[in-house]
Amino acid sequence: MAAHVQSTVDCVISVFLQLMQEVPYFDISVLDIAEKSGVSRVTFYKHFVDKEDLLWKAFRQTFLPIDRQIERVDPETLLSDGKPITFYVFENINRHRKFYRNLFMNGMPYYFQCQFLDYITSESFRTHENLRLAYGQREIDYRRINEYLAGALFNLLRNLLQEDQEINALLMGEFFTRLSGPGVINLCRKID
Repeated sequence: MAAHVQSTVDCVISVFLQLMQEVPYFDISVLDIAEKSGVSRVTFYKHFVDKEDLLWKAFRQTFLPIDRQIERVDPETLLSDGKPITFYVFENINRHRKFYRNLFMNGMPYYFQCQFLDYITSESFRTHENLRLAYGQREIDYRRINEYLAGALFNLLRNLLQEDQEINALLMGEFFTRLSGPGVINLCRKID
């Protein structure tokens, strides 16, 4: 992507993220975003299909640091670099609290909710490579474990964001791992 095009995209995303700090998602219009970004609506639509496309790209931009931090989960400890993988999620939620609170409390678009859950599921799948290998081929695919964990994390995030206080990322990460970890490890043991 050309530098000036990337600059326009970054500006629009930045303005959108700023608006998400102040205005409920459904009250933000493409016109508001375009005007505050200093671009026309035509220019907006050259880079984004619609507001939901912008939402997804803004989300990906806020989550990209997590993708780079988390490699694989140790199959014995269920930790990544000494911390639960959900620690990094909770830490990211704290950094972008108003953005996530706006989405979770003010009506997340259904399509985005599905993308969000699919993303968390795929990241869980990616980081669980060693666990998947230990689990092997079974009647119930390992992806079902990832889907279960993504749904549990989604609901935990929703409830924590309702409380409107900073999340103790390490405490909640350890809680989530201790709660789900024994079941995952038990499932990955060889069945005789």
